[in-house]
Amino acid sequence: MKQTTSSILRGKIRHLISLSFCLAFPAVALLCASAEPGKTPAAPAFSGNILGVEVRAEHLGIVLDISESMKPALPAVRADLAAKVPRNPVVHVDGCRLEKPDPGATIQNGLASETVTAMIALAEKAEVDTVLWISDQGDPHVRDGIQFLEKILTEHELKLIVLSLKNKPSPSLRNLAEASEGSWSVVQVAK
Repeated sequence: MKQTTSSILRGKIRHLISLSFCLAFPAVALLCASAEPGKTPAAPAFSGNILGVEVRAEHLGIVLDISESMKPALPAVRADLAAKVPRNPVVHVDGCRLEKPDPGATIQNGLASETVTAMIALAEKAEVDTVLWISDQGDPHVRDGIQFLEKILTEHELKLIVLSLKNKPSPSLRNLAEASEGSWSVVQVAK
């Protein structure tokens, strides 16, 4: 079968996107060397304790809030993640506001423009089946953000585990995590 110029170009673009994703996330970069061209390997499995909470996943990805309010706890959080899930992809987000992403939402240097974009990238590029979202839940959640997250969780068959270092997640987020067969917890981290 003869390939058209556009199909060759689409393949090269997919390969560049996968390569960009691998370069942006060091944990994924370790796995990319063995991946077939144009394909990022699935995130590794994990079964164990993260920040005092039992987590089980066939393919775990992590969204980590690195906002100013999280800074005191980040060294302990990063140390726990490095010790327990060093090969799993971690996408950083500046804040934990939950809203429907802008069409131009991006991830640059491992930092997503917002939370839902980070989760979409993990589902589509690292093929995660479980997202562990670590934040302080200090930012508001907009109704269309919750609805959009529900759509993403359903479309990608994702389990959502919410670990908050400060505030109890909103009732709608708690319900969403539980409906996805995930969970939510408020945890204390030594600062």
